[in-house]
Amino acid sequence: VVRVGESYGSVFEFVNARSFSKILAKEPEKLDWCVKEYVDMLKKIHSTLVPAGKLPDMRETVIGWATFMQDYLPEAAGKKLLSLVEAVPHDDHMIHGDYQTKNLELQGDEVLLIDMDTLAVGHPVFELASMFNSFIGYSELDHEIIKEFQGFDYKTGRSFWRKSLAAYLGTEDETRIREVEDKARVVGYTRMIRRSIRRKGLESEQGRAEIDHWKSELLELLDRTDTLLFDRNELEIEAAPENLEEVLVFLRERLQATDCSLKAQMHLEVAVEEIFINIASYAYAHRQEVGRATVRVETADDPLSVMLTFMDNGEPFDPLEKADPHLDLS
Repeated sequence: VVRVGESYGSVFEFVNARSFSKILAKEPEKLDWCVKEYVDMLKKIHSTLVPAGKLPDMRETVIGWATFMQDYLPEAAGKKLLSLVEAVPHDDHMIHGDYQTKNLELQGDEVLLIDMDTLAVGHPVFELASMFNSFIGYSELDHEIIKEFQGFDYKTGRSFWRKSLAAYLGTEDETRIREVEDKARVVGYTRMIRRSIRRKGLESEQGRAEIDHWKSELLELLDRTDTLLFDRNELEIEAAPENLEEVLVFLRERLQATDCSLKAQMHLEVAVEEIFINIASYAYAHRQEVGRATVRVETADDPLSVMLTFMDNGEPFDPLEKADPHLDLS
């Protein structure tokens, strides 16, 4: 922390940098670039394993929010909300806690993350809830709010959120994206309702309108939500050779939290390369199109094991239908 004149702030807030919010507001053509850098940093945060007890547990915080809500929801809905949050397992992976575009800055070619006082550990659904609120939730009824806070309009915020969620999940499947978004919305609306009530939102017309809207959305979601958990072990991607590196990065991220040896990782990477490039080269060759492939990485302990699964919708191939090779040839 430094002082300049009468102002105080973290050193990162005084560097010659531009926030992603300013970039999106002034250079909307860079939206896809911002999404990629934003998600790359988010994945780096979420793959960081924190020593036990070093950061606050976001799960306990959200349990507190759900407990607060018991007085403001129908009894059955309140109990279900609390049980959904309590069913989320403890997770020592890092989350930022306020991961929005004002807290990511570009200085030269380097992307910097600021405002670290919200760091915690927990399941990614808690992070996604905060992100949803920043880009959509707080501005659902009044689209000017995001303009005042982020500097860009509601349409840009919604596009950025959806593209970021798709990139984070590694899929273009709209059903899957919506499914995870709804889980984030459950936590997001809970947080906004509690925050507004604690700030005397029930005492103003605008506050009551917002709370009623968020409460209506939350109750509708609770009717059809059975878990806040989602699978983070799948990557859906275009089956193109140039996407191999992204698949390998996905594998490495999943192995980072295990005790997998470097030698075993190298063997796994060779297997991934052989199978993915095979799919990319042959599965869709007869269709004159770039198809999609899904890569699934599952790990287990005691003993440590890794299972790789590849799925595609390309042309089936049965090697038993082919003529036997001539083994006397060179």
